[in-house]
Amino acid sequence: MEFQWTIMGLLGLTGMLAGFAYGLSSGVWVLPHKVGPNRYNPGCLGDCLFGLLGTAVIFSILPLGLENLDDKPANLYYYIRLFGFAALGGWGGKALIDSVLSTTVRQLQQKIEQKEIQEIQDAKTLEMANDYLNSSTEVGIPDKDLLEAIENASPKTKVEILNEAKEVRSENWKDDKDKMEKTIPIFESLAKATQEVESHRVYGQLGFALKDQSNPDYEGAIKNLDKAITIRDKMKVTGFSWYEFNRAMSKIYSDVAYRKGLPSDKSMQKVVIADLKVAFSDSLVSERLQKSATTNQDKDIQALTDWLDYNAIQPSTVNAGWLTQAA
Repeated sequence: MEFQWTIMGLLGLTGMLAGFAYGLSSGVWVLPHKVGPNRYNPGCLGDCLFGLLGTAVIFSILPLGLENLDDKPANLYYYIRLFGFAALGGWGGKALIDSVLSTTVRQLQQKIEQKEIQEIQDAKTLEMANDYLNSSTEVGIPDKDLLEAIENASPKTKVEILNEAKEVRSENWKDDKDKMEKTIPIFESLAKATQEVESHRVYGQLGFALKDQSNPDYEGAIKNLDKAITIRDKMKVTGFSWYEFNRAMSKIYSDVAYRKGLPSDKSMQKVVIADLKVAFSDSLVSERLQKSATTNQDKDIQALTDWLDYNAIQPSTVNAGWLTQAA
């Protein structure tokens, strides 16, 4: 019995060596290595295992007389035939697997390689966006390169970039306009790159930034806030009433009558009041604006108060009765 197990072990080793030799026939010797988080390429070890499998298969389907090993056959031809089939099974097993699974294996390998390339690109894109947003000096990144990098980023990376840009915008829109304005190309790039997703947050943040930049683009702000509201409502997302408040303020600022200290026309009054009612019905928006009103440093609150006065509209009409007390 011990002799039989020795021969079978040698046959298995022969199959593994044949599988290894088949792998070498491609001209490339690949060692086992890690190709990503929790992923490994077995390399030549995989060839050996395929060879062992092929040998096991061939001895399971062909009557090669392994049971005669107990008698220790003295016929040399018997052993040559035995080890020949073992080598054939090892070589052929890998070839058969390559033939049957070649398409699947290639597709899987391509996906793995594409994922690795995407991870490298994403890391570079995140670094580029971070440098652009947070560097204390001017970072010379062409808008074209930035747009291309963001367009090719994975959805997860786009969300990370959006969150980073949102944080920079919200922290600097009052006191550091120059830094805040760096977020505008980021949001614009994301808006162009995420049309298939149509995230309302992207258009909302772009609208905020265009409204609050040093040289406000109220028309652009309204256009993007319109889209943010449309997408939000289509997706049946609740909240985000800052969109309505900022759209109302953008319309007020862009109104010629307001800039002259005159009442707005009825159509303008109607759309602004509708937005303000929605905004001030949101407790989060209302509470934050009440807090801003107590500091007397919020230009939007002052502008809103003036617009209501010009148009003889009571603050309670837009669910902001607290404005009377704040004034």
